[in-house]
Amino acid sequence: MPDTATLPTIWLDSRELAQRFGRRHHNLLKSIDQLLAQCPAAADHVKYSTYPAIAGLGGTRHVRHALVDRIGFTLLAITLGTTQRDIVFDLLMAFEATANPN
Repeated sequence: MPDTATLPTIWLDSRELAQRFGRRHHNLLKSIDQLLAQCPAAADHVKYSTYPAIAGLGGTRHVRHALVDRIGFTLLAITLGTTQRDIVFDLLMAFEATANPN
């Protein structure tokens, strides 16, 4: 197994995670916020950003989303409940396949 310090950092977008888990995006963001409040050390594994979204009357608003790495996702998965283990397992295997292409 390669040294984790040399692995490329792969980030998952919270919008994609919300879609895969069948959750509303703002609820997933609340879960991430709660995770960071309970475990401040996880802050290195979550980055917040914004993306433009079309608002009413043709305007644009900037909506918050999060990017989580493999460790951040693993910590988040612990909080999501046991009914979605297959999705968590598939995403963790995708992380490993991307990090270890051999």
